[in-house]
Amino acid sequence: MASQVTKNKIKKCAKCNMTENKQSGFKKYVNSTVLADEINNMLTVNCVIGDFIFVFLFKLRSGNSNNMIAAILGLERPQQVSDFSTSILQSFEKDVLPSRFGIRACCRQFLITQTAPVARQLHDISDNQLVLVCDGTYLRHEKSSNNEYQRKSYSRQKKAPLCKPFTVCTTNEPYLCKTSIRPSLPPELRFCCVLNAIKNAWFYTIGKSTFYKIVPEVCEIICTKIGPLFLHPPSTSDLKRIADEYKENFDFPHCVGALDGRHCPIRQPPHSGAEFYNYKKFYSIVLTAMCDEHKRFTFLNLGSFGSWNDASIFHYSDIRQNLKNNVINLPRVEELPNSDTILPYVIITDGGYPTKNYLMKPYMKIPQMTVPMKVFNFRLSRARYIIEAAFGLLCNLWQVNEIPLGWKLSITEAIIFSTLCLHNAKITLDLHESRGYYDHCIDSAQVNEQQIEEENDDQARYNFNEFNVRAILQDYFVSPAGAVPYQWHNI
Repeated sequence: MASQVTKNKIKKCAKCNMTENKQSGFKKYVNSTVLADEINNMLTVNCVIGDFIFVFLFKLRSGNSNNMIAAILGLERPQQVSDFSTSILQSFEKDVLPSRFGIRACCRQFLITQTAPVARQLHDISDNQLVLVCDGTYLRHEKSSNNEYQRKSYSRQKKAPLCKPFTVCTTNEPYLCKTSIRPSLPPELRFCCVLNAIKNAWFYTIGKSTFYKIVPEVCEIICTKIGPLFLHPPSTSDLKRIADEYKENFDFPHCVGALDGRHCPIRQPPHSGAEFYNYKKFYSIVLTAMCDEHKRFTFLNLGSFGSWNDASIFHYSDIRQNLKNNVINLPRVEELPNSDTILPYVIITDGGYPTKNYLMKPYMKIPQMTVPMKVFNFRLSRARYIIEAAFGLLCNLWQVNEIPLGWKLSITEAIIFSTLCLHNAKITLDLHESRGYYDHCIDSAQVNEQQIEEENDDQARYNFNEFNVRAILQDYFVSPAGAVPYQWHNI
Protein backbone atom coordinates (compact mmCIF):
# COMPACT_ATOMS: atom_id res chain seq x y z
CA MET A 1 0.00 0.00 0.00
CA ALA A 2 2.81 2.35 0.85
CA SER A 3 4.41 1.74 -2.52
CA GLN A 4 1.21 2.67 -4.38
CA VAL A 5 0.70 5.84 -2.34
CA THR A 6 4.20 7.17 -2.86
CA LYS A 7 4.66 6.07 -6.46
CA ASN A 8 3.52 9.39 -7.87
CA LYS A 9 5.55 11.33 -5.31
CA ILE A 10 8.77 9.51 -6.27
CA LYS A 11 8.17 10.47 -9.90
CA LYS A 12 7.73 14.10 -8.85
CA CYS A 13 10.97 14.02 -6.87
CA ALA A 14 12.84 12.42 -9.75
CA LYS A 15 11.89 15.38 -11.93
CA CYS A 16 13.26 17.76 -9.29
CA ASN A 17 16.57 16.75 -7.69
CA MET A 18 16.42 13.07 -6.73
CA THR A 19 18.95 10.67 -8.26
CA GLU A 20 18.32 7.00 -8.99
CA ASN A 21 20.30 5.99 -5.87
CA LYS A 22 18.08 8.16 -3.68
CA GLN A 23 14.94 6.80 -5.36
CA SER A 24 16.00 3.22 -4.65
CA GLY A 25 16.83 4.18 -1.07
CA PHE A 26 13.40 5.75 -0.58
CA LYS A 27 11.66 2.72 -2.03
CA LYS A 28 13.61 0.45 0.32
CA TYR A 29 12.57 2.35 3.44
CA VAL A 30 9.00 3.11 2.39
CA ASN A 31 8.30 -0.49 1.36
CA SER A 32 9.71 -1.86 4.64
CA THR A 33 6.73 -3.75 6.06
CA VAL A 34 8.29 -4.03 9.54
CA LEU A 35 8.77 -0.29 9.79
CA ALA A 36 5.36 0.45 8.34
CA ASP A 37 3.54 -1.92 10.70
CA GLU A 38 5.26 -0.46 13.77
CA ILE A 39 4.67 3.17 12.91
CA ASN A 40 1.13 2.61 11.62
CA ASN A 41 -0.08 1.85 15.15
CA MET A 42 1.81 4.76 16.71
CA LEU A 43 0.90 7.74 14.52
CA THR A 44 -1.21 10.41 16.14
CA VAL A 45 -2.65 11.69 12.85
CA ASN A 46 -5.04 9.62 10.74
CA CYS A 47 -3.31 9.39 7.38
CA VAL A 48 -1.63 6.90 5.07
CA ILE A 49 1.67 5.63 6.45
CA GLY A 50 3.52 6.06 3.13
CA ASP A 51 3.02 9.82 3.11
CA PHE A 52 4.52 10.21 6.55
CA ILE A 53 7.60 8.13 5.87
CA PHE A 54 8.24 9.55 2.46
CA VAL A 55 7.92 13.21 3.52
CA PHE A 56 10.14 12.61 6.54
CA LEU A 57 12.87 10.88 4.51
CA PHE A 58 12.72 13.48 1.79
CA LYS A 59 13.15 16.20 4.40
CA LEU A 60 16.23 14.46 5.81
CA ARG A 61 17.81 13.67 2.45
CA SER A 62 17.21 16.96 0.63
CA GLY A 63 17.38 19.52 3.44
CA ASN A 64 14.96 21.74 1.53
CA SER A 65 12.54 24.13 3.19
CA ASN A 66 8.96 23.13 4.03
CA ASN A 67 7.59 25.40 1.29
CA MET A 68 9.76 23.79 -1.39
CA ILE A 69 8.98 20.25 -0.21
CA ALA A 70 5.26 21.02 -0.17
CA ALA A 71 5.46 22.42 -3.71
CA ILE A 72 7.43 19.41 -4.99
CA LEU A 73 5.23 16.76 -3.38
CA GLY A 74 1.95 18.58 -4.04
CA LEU A 75 0.90 18.95 -0.39
CA GLU A 76 -1.93 21.28 0.55
CA ARG A 77 0.14 23.46 2.89
CA PRO A 78 3.77 23.60 4.12
CA GLN A 79 2.70 22.97 7.70
CA GLN A 80 1.95 19.38 6.73
CA VAL A 81 5.69 18.74 6.33
CA SER A 82 6.26 19.71 9.94
CA ASP A 83 3.26 17.72 11.13
CA PHE A 84 4.38 14.57 9.34
CA SER A 85 7.98 14.89 10.59
CA THR A 86 6.88 15.59 14.15
CA SER A 87 4.62 12.54 14.20
CA ILE A 88 7.42 10.30 12.94
CA LEU A 89 9.90 11.66 15.50
CA GLN A 90 7.44 11.32 18.39
CA SER A 91 6.62 7.76 17.38
CA PHE A 92 10.29 6.82 17.13
CA GLU A 93 11.13 8.45 20.45
CA LYS A 94 8.25 6.77 22.26
CA ASP A 95 8.24 3.21 20.94
CA VAL A 96 10.96 2.47 18.36
CA LEU A 97 14.05 3.85 20.10
CA PRO A 98 13.56 2.11 23.49
CA SER A 99 13.05 -1.27 21.83
CA ARG A 100 15.75 -1.08 19.12
CA PHE A 101 18.40 1.31 20.44
CA GLY A 102 20.23 1.82 23.71
CA ILE A 103 21.40 -0.45 26.51
CA ARG A 104 17.93 -1.83 27.20
CA ALA A 105 17.56 -3.05 23.62
CA CYS A 106 20.41 -5.58 23.80
CA CYS A 107 22.13 -7.72 26.40
CA ARG A 108 25.80 -7.84 27.36
CA GLN A 109 26.40 -11.19 25.70
CA PHE A 110 25.05 -9.88 22.40
CA LEU A 111 27.44 -6.90 22.54
CA ILE A 112 30.38 -9.21 23.27
CA THR A 113 29.61 -11.19 20.11
CA GLN A 114 29.79 -7.96 18.10
CA THR A 115 33.50 -7.48 18.91
CA ALA A 116 35.53 -7.89 15.72
CA PRO A 117 38.27 -10.60 15.70
CA VAL A 118 40.88 -8.09 14.54
CA ALA A 119 40.03 -5.84 17.50
CA ARG A 120 40.46 -8.78 19.88
CA GLN A 121 43.88 -9.56 18.44
CA LEU A 122 45.20 -6.01 18.28
CA HIS A 123 44.00 -4.93 21.73
CA ASP A 124 44.36 -8.29 23.53
CA ILE A 125 40.66 -8.60 24.41
CA SER A 126 39.52 -11.76 26.16
CA ASP A 127 36.34 -13.63 25.26
CA ASN A 128 34.45 -12.33 28.32
CA GLN A 129 35.46 -8.68 27.96
CA LEU A 130 33.08 -6.07 26.55
CA VAL A 131 34.70 -3.32 24.47
CA LEU A 132 32.76 -0.34 23.13
CA VAL A 133 33.84 2.69 21.11
CA CYS A 134 32.67 6.12 22.28
CA ASP A 135 32.86 9.34 20.31
CA GLY A 136 30.91 12.45 19.39
CA THR A 137 30.50 14.56 16.28
CA TYR A 138 29.24 18.06 15.59
CA LEU A 139 25.88 18.54 13.84
CA ARG A 140 24.60 21.83 12.47
CA HIS A 141 21.04 22.89 13.15
CA GLU A 142 18.82 25.89 12.59
CA LYS A 143 18.89 28.84 14.93
CA SER A 144 16.75 28.15 17.99
CA SER A 145 14.05 30.47 19.27
CA ASN A 146 15.20 29.61 22.80
CA ASN A 147 17.72 32.35 23.56
CA GLU A 148 19.43 30.44 26.35
CA TYR A 149 19.93 27.33 24.19
CA GLN A 150 21.01 29.49 21.26
CA ARG A 151 23.81 31.06 23.33
CA LYS A 152 25.02 27.66 24.51
CA SER A 153 24.87 25.98 21.10
CA TYR A 154 26.45 28.73 19.01
CA SER A 155 30.08 27.97 18.11
CA ARG A 156 32.29 31.00 17.63
CA GLN A 157 34.90 28.86 15.90
CA LYS A 158 32.50 27.29 13.37
CA LYS A 159 30.29 30.39 13.14
CA ALA A 160 27.15 28.27 13.33
CA PRO A 161 24.78 26.72 15.91
CA LEU A 162 25.96 23.19 16.70
CA CYS A 163 25.04 20.24 18.85
CA LYS A 164 27.28 17.27 19.61
CA PRO A 165 25.52 13.91 20.04
CA PHE A 166 27.55 11.30 21.93
CA THR A 167 27.45 7.80 20.42
CA VAL A 168 28.52 4.38 21.65
CA CYS A 169 29.02 1.50 19.21
CA THR A 170 30.65 -1.91 18.94
CA THR A 171 33.90 -2.78 17.15
CA ASN A 172 32.51 -5.01 14.41
CA GLU A 173 33.31 -2.56 11.59
CA PRO A 174 36.57 -2.37 9.60
CA TYR A 175 38.96 0.37 10.68
CA LEU A 176 39.08 1.96 7.23
CA CYS A 177 35.32 2.10 6.56
CA LYS A 178 33.96 5.57 5.83
CA THR A 179 30.40 6.87 5.89
CA SER A 180 29.35 9.66 3.57
CA ILE A 181 26.40 10.90 1.53
CA ARG A 182 28.27 9.85 -1.58
CA PRO A 183 29.30 6.22 -2.09
CA SER A 184 32.53 5.79 -0.09
CA LEU A 185 35.67 4.09 -1.35
CA PRO A 186 36.04 0.49 -0.09
CA PRO A 187 38.69 -0.06 2.61
CA GLU A 188 40.60 -2.39 0.29
CA LEU A 189 40.83 0.32 -2.39
CA ARG A 190 41.93 2.95 0.14
CA PHE A 191 44.67 0.66 1.50
CA CYS A 192 45.91 -0.41 -1.96
CA CYS A 193 45.89 3.19 -3.14
CA VAL A 194 48.18 4.28 -0.30
CA LEU A 195 50.43 1.24 -0.78
CA ASN A 196 50.87 2.12 -4.44
CA ALA A 197 51.51 5.76 -3.59
CA ILE A 198 54.26 5.07 -1.06
CA LYS A 199 55.76 2.38 -3.30
CA ASN A 200 56.05 4.33 -6.55
CA ALA A 201 52.98 6.26 -7.79
CA TRP A 202 49.22 5.97 -7.84
CA PHE A 203 47.29 4.36 -10.68
CA TYR A 204 43.73 4.83 -9.42
CA THR A 205 41.23 7.17 -11.02
CA ILE A 206 40.41 9.17 -7.89
CA GLY A 207 40.69 12.87 -7.33
CA LYS A 208 43.86 14.37 -5.89
CA SER A 209 41.96 16.00 -3.05
CA THR A 210 40.47 12.61 -2.12
CA PHE A 211 43.92 11.03 -2.32
CA TYR A 212 45.44 13.68 -0.06
CA LYS A 213 42.77 12.94 2.54
CA ILE A 214 43.17 9.17 2.30
CA VAL A 215 46.95 9.04 2.79
CA PRO A 216 47.11 10.52 6.34
CA GLU A 217 44.15 8.41 7.50
CA VAL A 218 45.53 5.11 6.19
CA CYS A 219 49.08 5.85 7.40
CA GLU A 220 47.74 6.55 10.88
CA ILE A 221 45.93 3.19 10.84
CA ILE A 222 49.14 1.44 9.72
CA CYS A 223 51.17 3.08 12.48
CA THR A 224 48.69 2.37 15.26
CA LYS A 225 47.61 -1.14 14.22
CA ILE A 226 50.55 -2.71 12.37
CA GLY A 227 53.32 -0.87 14.21
CA PRO A 228 52.75 -2.47 17.65
CA LEU A 229 52.89 -5.92 16.02
CA PHE A 230 56.06 -5.60 13.93
CA LEU A 231 57.94 -2.48 15.07
CA HIS A 232 58.54 -2.18 18.79
CA PRO A 233 61.60 -2.51 21.05
CA PRO A 234 62.85 -6.09 21.41
CA SER A 235 63.32 -7.68 24.82
CA THR A 236 66.65 -8.68 26.38
CA SER A 237 66.28 -12.26 25.17
CA ASP A 238 65.60 -10.95 21.65
CA LEU A 239 68.76 -8.83 21.77
CA LYS A 240 70.71 -11.90 22.88
CA ARG A 241 69.34 -13.85 19.90
CA ILE A 242 70.26 -10.98 17.57
CA ALA A 243 73.81 -11.02 18.97
CA ASP A 244 74.07 -14.76 18.31
CA GLU A 245 72.99 -14.19 14.69
CA TYR A 246 75.59 -11.43 14.22
CA LYS A 247 78.26 -13.78 15.56
CA GLU A 248 77.14 -16.60 13.28
CA ASN A 249 76.77 -14.58 10.07
CA PHE A 250 79.28 -11.72 10.46
CA ASP A 251 81.83 -13.08 12.97
CA PHE A 252 81.29 -10.09 15.26
CA PRO A 253 80.46 -11.25 18.82
CA HIS A 254 78.43 -9.36 21.43
CA CYS A 255 76.77 -7.12 18.81
CA VAL A 256 73.04 -6.40 19.30
CA GLY A 257 72.60 -4.33 16.13
CA ALA A 258 74.02 -1.86 13.62
CA LEU A 259 73.14 1.85 13.94
CA ASP A 260 73.13 4.54 11.26
CA GLY A 261 71.14 7.52 10.00
CA ARG A 262 69.46 8.45 6.75
CA HIS A 263 68.37 11.82 5.36
CA CYS A 264 64.71 11.60 4.25
CA PRO A 265 64.11 14.34 1.65
CA ILE A 266 61.29 16.83 2.25
CA ARG A 267 60.22 20.17 0.89
CA GLN A 268 61.30 23.15 2.93
CA PRO A 269 58.77 23.71 5.75
CA PRO A 270 57.51 27.29 6.00
CA HIS A 271 59.53 29.66 8.23
CA SER A 272 62.15 26.97 8.90
CA GLY A 273 65.20 28.79 7.60
CA ALA A 274 68.18 26.46 7.21
CA GLU A 275 67.30 24.06 10.04
CA PHE A 276 66.39 21.24 7.66
CA TYR A 277 69.06 22.00 5.01
CA ASN A 278 71.75 19.31 5.15
CA TYR A 279 75.31 19.04 3.87
CA LYS A 280 74.06 17.15 0.81
CA LYS A 281 72.35 20.36 -0.39
CA PHE A 282 68.69 19.40 0.10
CA TYR A 283 66.09 19.66 2.86
CA SER A 284 65.55 16.59 5.00
CA ILE A 285 64.60 15.07 8.32
CA VAL A 286 66.89 12.41 9.75
CA LEU A 287 65.91 8.82 10.45
CA THR A 288 68.25 7.17 12.95
CA ALA A 289 67.65 3.43 13.15
CA MET A 290 69.15 0.15 14.30
CA CYS A 291 68.49 -3.19 12.64
CA ASP A 292 69.01 -6.90 13.18
CA GLU A 293 70.60 -9.49 10.91
CA HIS A 294 67.43 -9.81 8.79
CA LYS A 295 67.35 -6.05 8.00
CA ARG A 296 64.41 -5.48 10.34
CA PHE A 297 64.47 -2.22 12.27
CA THR A 298 64.50 -2.62 16.06
CA PHE A 299 65.04 0.91 17.43
CA LEU A 300 64.56 4.21 15.63
CA ASN A 301 64.38 7.97 16.09
CA LEU A 302 62.64 10.07 13.41
CA GLY A 303 62.25 13.80 12.90
CA SER A 304 65.62 15.39 13.70
CA PHE A 305 66.77 18.46 11.77
CA GLY A 306 68.69 17.73 8.59
CA SER A 307 71.35 20.32 9.45
CA TRP A 308 72.46 18.43 12.57
CA ASN A 309 75.36 15.99 12.52
CA ASP A 310 75.10 12.36 13.59
CA ALA A 311 76.63 12.92 17.02
CA SER A 312 74.17 15.69 17.93
CA ILE A 313 71.20 13.70 16.66
CA PHE A 314 72.24 10.67 18.70
CA HIS A 315 72.82 12.79 21.82
CA TYR A 316 69.21 14.04 21.80
CA SER A 317 67.62 10.84 20.47
CA ASP A 318 65.32 8.50 22.34
CA ILE A 319 67.76 5.64 21.68
CA ARG A 320 70.52 7.26 23.76
CA GLN A 321 68.13 8.27 26.53
CA ASN A 322 66.73 4.74 26.76
CA LEU A 323 70.22 3.22 26.81
CA LYS A 324 71.33 5.70 29.46
CA ASN A 325 68.27 5.08 31.66
CA ASN A 326 68.38 1.29 31.18
CA VAL A 327 65.01 1.25 29.45
CA ILE A 328 66.77 -0.75 26.72
CA ASN A 329 68.03 -3.74 28.68
CA LEU A 330 71.19 -4.93 26.95
CA PRO A 331 72.25 -8.48 27.82
CA ARG A 332 74.58 -8.88 30.77
CA VAL A 333 78.36 -8.94 30.28
CA GLU A 334 79.64 -12.35 29.24
CA GLU A 335 82.79 -14.06 28.10
CA LEU A 336 83.79 -13.80 24.47
CA PRO A 337 83.55 -17.05 22.46
CA ASN A 338 86.49 -19.41 23.01
CA SER A 339 88.00 -16.94 25.49
CA ASP A 340 88.00 -16.01 29.18
CA THR A 341 87.80 -12.28 28.40
CA ILE A 342 84.68 -10.55 29.77
CA LEU A 343 82.99 -7.96 27.53
CA PRO A 344 79.62 -6.13 27.48
CA TYR A 345 77.27 -6.20 24.53
CA VAL A 346 77.64 -3.29 22.08
CA ILE A 347 76.08 -1.52 19.10
CA ILE A 348 78.24 -0.91 16.03
CA THR A 349 78.10 2.26 13.94
CA ASP A 350 80.21 4.48 11.66
CA GLY A 351 82.68 7.24 12.46
CA GLY A 352 80.11 10.02 12.71
CA TYR A 353 78.87 8.84 16.10
CA PRO A 354 80.60 9.16 19.48
CA THR A 355 82.39 6.25 21.10
CA LYS A 356 80.62 4.80 24.16
CA ASN A 357 81.03 1.64 26.17
CA TYR A 358 77.91 0.38 24.37
CA LEU A 359 78.66 2.07 20.99
CA MET A 360 81.59 0.98 18.84
CA LYS A 361 82.92 2.88 15.83
CA PRO A 362 86.04 2.28 13.68
CA TYR A 363 89.43 3.90 14.22
CA MET A 364 89.69 7.17 12.31
CA LYS A 365 92.32 9.78 11.41
CA ILE A 366 95.26 7.72 12.60
CA PRO A 367 98.26 8.20 10.28
CA GLN A 368 99.85 4.81 10.85
CA MET A 369 97.32 2.18 11.86
CA THR A 370 98.54 -1.06 13.34
CA VAL A 371 97.44 -4.44 12.04
CA PRO A 372 95.01 -5.00 14.94
CA MET A 373 93.39 -1.62 14.20
CA LYS A 374 92.98 -2.47 10.54
CA VAL A 375 91.51 -5.87 11.40
CA PHE A 376 89.09 -4.25 13.84
CA ASN A 377 87.95 -1.72 11.22
CA PHE A 378 87.44 -4.48 8.65
CA ARG A 379 85.42 -6.71 10.98
CA LEU A 380 83.26 -3.82 12.18
CA SER A 381 82.60 -2.48 8.67
CA ARG A 382 81.74 -5.97 7.43
CA ALA A 383 79.09 -6.35 10.13
CA ARG A 384 77.86 -2.76 9.85
CA TYR A 385 76.97 -2.96 6.17
CA ILE A 386 73.65 -4.60 7.11
CA ILE A 387 72.13 -1.27 8.20
CA GLU A 388 73.09 0.25 4.84
CA ALA A 389 71.44 -2.71 3.12
CA ALA A 390 68.33 -2.22 5.28
CA PHE A 391 68.02 1.43 4.21
CA GLY A 392 68.55 0.42 0.59
CA LEU A 393 65.84 -2.23 0.79
CA LEU A 394 63.50 0.26 2.46
CA CYS A 395 63.94 2.79 -0.35
CA ASN A 396 63.69 0.12 -3.04
CA LEU A 397 60.41 -1.26 -1.69
CA TRP A 398 58.87 2.10 -0.73
CA GLN A 399 60.14 4.68 -3.18
CA VAL A 400 58.25 7.48 -1.45
CA ASN A 401 61.38 7.71 0.73
CA GLU A 402 63.34 8.86 -2.32
CA ILE A 403 61.19 11.87 -3.30
CA PRO A 404 60.83 15.16 -1.39
CA LEU A 405 57.60 14.96 0.60
CA GLY A 406 55.55 18.16 0.65
CA TRP A 407 53.17 17.26 3.49
CA LYS A 408 53.08 18.71 6.97
CA LEU A 409 55.90 17.43 9.13
CA SER A 410 53.56 15.34 11.28
CA ILE A 411 52.06 13.68 8.19
CA THR A 412 55.51 13.25 6.62
CA GLU A 413 56.73 11.42 9.73
CA ALA A 414 53.59 9.25 9.70
CA ILE A 415 54.21 8.30 6.05
CA ILE A 416 57.85 7.38 6.72
CA PHE A 417 56.95 5.51 9.90
CA SER A 418 54.26 3.55 8.04
CA THR A 419 56.85 2.41 5.47
CA LEU A 420 59.03 1.20 8.35
CA CYS A 421 56.11 -0.78 9.78
CA LEU A 422 55.34 -2.34 6.40
CA HIS A 423 59.06 -3.02 5.83
CA ASN A 424 59.31 -5.03 9.05
CA ALA A 425 55.98 -6.76 8.44
CA LYS A 426 57.00 -7.88 4.95
CA ILE A 427 60.35 -9.28 6.07
CA THR A 428 58.86 -11.07 9.07
CA LEU A 429 56.05 -12.62 7.05
CA ASP A 430 58.47 -13.64 4.31
CA LEU A 431 60.66 -15.39 6.84
CA HIS A 432 57.64 -17.24 8.29
CA GLU A 433 59.16 -16.68 11.68
CA SER A 434 57.58 -18.58 14.56
CA ARG A 435 60.03 -17.78 17.37
CA GLY A 436 57.84 -15.03 18.82
CA TYR A 437 60.25 -12.16 18.11
CA TYR A 438 57.49 -9.59 17.59
CA ASP A 439 55.46 -10.85 20.56
CA HIS A 440 57.76 -9.17 23.09
CA CYS A 441 57.70 -5.53 24.10
CA ILE A 442 59.67 -3.53 26.66
CA ASP A 443 57.65 -1.62 29.22
CA SER A 444 59.66 0.94 31.16
CA ALA A 445 57.36 0.48 34.15
CA GLN A 446 58.26 -3.21 34.37
CA VAL A 447 62.06 -2.98 34.22
CA ASN A 448 63.77 -5.50 36.47
CA GLU A 449 65.56 -3.29 39.00
CA GLN A 450 67.60 -6.20 40.36
CA GLN A 451 68.94 -6.97 36.90
CA ILE A 452 69.87 -3.30 36.38
CA GLU A 453 71.75 -3.29 39.70
CA GLU A 454 73.64 -6.42 38.73
CA GLU A 455 74.54 -4.95 35.34
CA ASN A 456 75.74 -1.71 36.95
CA ASP A 457 77.82 -3.74 39.42
CA ASP A 458 79.39 -5.62 36.52
CA GLN A 459 80.17 -2.36 34.73
CA ALA A 460 81.80 -0.94 37.84
CA ARG A 461 83.67 -4.18 38.63
CA TYR A 462 85.35 -4.48 35.26
CA ASN A 463 85.59 -0.70 34.65
CA PHE A 464 84.44 -0.83 31.05
CA ASN A 465 84.95 2.46 29.27
CA GLU A 466 84.59 3.05 25.54
CA PHE A 467 88.30 2.78 24.73
CA ASN A 468 88.78 -0.27 26.93
CA VAL A 469 85.98 -2.14 25.15
CA ARG A 470 87.37 -1.29 21.72
CA ALA A 471 90.88 -2.34 22.75
CA ILE A 472 89.59 -5.70 24.03
CA LEU A 473 87.77 -6.37 20.74
CA GLN A 474 90.81 -5.28 18.75
CA ASP A 475 93.07 -7.74 20.56
CA TYR A 476 90.45 -10.49 20.41
CA PHE A 477 90.12 -10.25 16.60
CA VAL A 478 93.82 -10.97 16.08
CA SER A 479 94.04 -13.69 18.72
CA PRO A 480 93.68 -17.39 17.82
CA ALA A 481 90.32 -17.45 19.62
CA GLY A 482 88.72 -14.69 17.55
CA ALA A 483 90.62 -14.49 14.25
CA VAL A 484 89.10 -15.64 10.94
CA PRO A 485 91.16 -16.64 7.86
CA TYR A 486 89.66 -14.15 5.38
CA GLN A 487 90.48 -11.06 7.47
CA TRP A 488 94.19 -11.13 6.63
CA HIS A 489 93.50 -10.73 2.90
CA ASN A 490 91.34 -7.61 3.34
CA ILE A 491 93.48 -5.25 5.39
